Amino acid sequence: MEDDLYSGPLAVGEKQRNGGFLNDLAKPHVLRRDLDAEYRAMASDEAREADAAEWGEGVLIDLDEFRR
Repeated sequence: MEDDLYSGPLAVGEKQRNGGFLNDLAKPHVLRRDLDAEYRAMASDEAREADAAEWGEGVLIDLDEFRR
């Protein structure tokens, strides 16, 4: 880890134990999550799925126009 990346969070985390601060900072990025459950939850959100489909169609249209 680069020195500035290490010392920056330590300065911010001085109010709490530095190890705890770094632990809380890294935890969401390194722990395995139940991605299947998260994907099922996202897929059940109909408004989100409609937005995603609309976005995907727009990307395909843009790509098609770019290729011309």
